[in-house]
Amino acid sequence: MFSIYIDGKEAHINFEAAHMIPESERCRHLHGHSYFIYAKITGETEKSMLVDFTAVKKRLREIASKMDHKTLVPGKDSRFRVEGNSVVAEIDDRSYRFAKEDCFILDAEACTAELIAMHVHKELDLKDFKVAVGIEEGLGSRAWYEP
Repeated sequence: MFSIYIDGKEAHINFEAAHMIPESERCRHLHGHSYFIYAKITGETEKSMLVDFTAVKKRLREIASKMDHKTLVPGKDSRFRVEGNSVVAEIDDRSYRFAKEDCFILDAEACTAELIAMHVHKELDLKDFKVAVGIEEGLGSRAWYEP
């Protein structure tokens, strides 16, 4: 069994984004993070390398670039909706309106680090391997998804 590990901070695999988590007392307000993506890929190979580091890093950067400098929106939360060229969020007594082109709609119930990691895992799509994806949203705060 072989494993490779890609450190998003060292490899510059990152994105800047804003989000809000209405269920969280501390994170319910619009705020942003400098996110880093990590990956651990494990499997068997008869070749001399499990996967090409360069190819995996390139794919992770492509995934990150789609979310970079965007407002992350949970597509499965009815408090967030698309209205024409806008995304509208109504959270308790607050209303937000964002240009749709400035948003990344995540196919999830919330835009937590855990669900962002799950999204990256799905987009990475390495079916022949065991893959774990980590999302760091601040020093010492990292969530991992590994099915």
